[in-house]
Amino acid sequence: MNWFHAIPPRQNSGSLKNNMMQEDNPHLPKDIVPFSAADMEFKNAPEIIQAIKDFLDSENGVLAYYGQHPGYAEAVADWMLRRHNWKIDPKWIVPGNGILPSLYVAVDAFTNPQDNVIIITPVYDPFFSIVAGCGRNILTSDLIWNGERYVMNYEEIEKLAHNSNTTTLMLCSPHNPVGRVWSKEELERLARICIENDVLILNDEAHHDLILPGFHHTCLASISDEIAEHCITFTAPSKGFNLAGMQQSNTIIKNETMRNHYYKDVCLTKEYYTCNPLSYRACEAAYKTDGTWIDELNNVIDKNRQFATNYLKENIPEIHPMPMEGTYLLWLDCRALGLDRHELEKLNKEKAYLYLDEGYMFGEAGAGFVRWNLACHISVLEKGLERWKKAIDEWRKANEKKDSCTD
Repeated sequence: MNWFHAIPPRQNSGSLKNNMMQEDNPHLPKDIVPFSAADMEFKNAPEIIQAIKDFLDSENGVLAYYGQHPGYAEAVADWMLRRHNWKIDPKWIVPGNGILPSLYVAVDAFTNPQDNVIIITPVYDPFFSIVAGCGRNILTSDLIWNGERYVMNYEEIEKLAHNSNTTTLMLCSPHNPVGRVWSKEELERLARICIENDVLILNDEAHHDLILPGFHHTCLASISDEIAEHCITFTAPSKGFNLAGMQQSNTIIKNETMRNHYYKDVCLTKEYYTCNPLSYRACEAAYKTDGTWIDELNNVIDKNRQFATNYLKENIPEIHPMPMEGTYLLWLDCRALGLDRHELEKLNKEKAYLYLDEGYMFGEAGAGFVRWNLACHISVLEKGLERWKKAIDEWRKANEKKDSCTD
């Protein structure tokens, strides 16, 4: 398929990550592509574009206030069953204008000021600002590197959950930025801790369609009815289908009491319930596809992962790619370079023209790492890696010269 061959020009297009890069350095060469914010350098699936065009060309294609579009919830439920083997009732779904705003509403709805919220770090940085913005306390549990992959520190999580002020845990599944796809057994163990301590799980599954070959994503709430009653799941077509700009998400709440409180007591009273007509059409169209576009995308991401891993091993052995099971985000350990976070960021931006997401953004456990977005044409990836190699080669030579002068 040629879906992923084109390289769309995104400079001066309003692209957020391009705007941020150009604001940081207006004099960058025109062919520089940022590898930072998690959207793709790929065009959208043609079925989605066509669905939007068809709506705009239809007799009722009016861009006015819209409520939930008929067929939207059924499409979400069908996708969850076909792709993730989770049978849900469409009435469980509350539409939202993005996972992050929906997470904010959930923290606001189901916790009280000064409650403790557990976050498993390093993790997607808005988790911190959401909890802090709601006036809740953040408790962190760092992932453990066991020599093969990152695993959760269940003993520590259990201790934090046992605190009487702890009411909620925010889970990232698959995990951003480390790329773990949690197994059913890992999720069951975490859920058991939370259920026994009456801790609600807010489960962000933004990347659940981005699973690399050989791995399988388990929706937490699909494991058992008991777990489904004790968690809220947040999904969206934003990552898998590159629709972040449509600002459409799905909050899935099986428990009717919690769902009514979330929607009626919080969303409606705070005027947080309106999506736009194009976002509904885009979401529905994405979930009505047969999945071929997503399958091809995951193969492209996996090839990019292999290419980047081999390139770094051969050319920049100080940088260690961590095993990647899902998402399109490669977590890179740069600590062997011996640079502090400011030196590393300066080297990347000023010498290599590399705009990555620096690891410290994801909490203290991410210091010394960077997150690299692989959702691009392989030629773009190769050029970025070559710039990194050149910058680090020059840095090595300068260090060697400095050392020889001090001998």
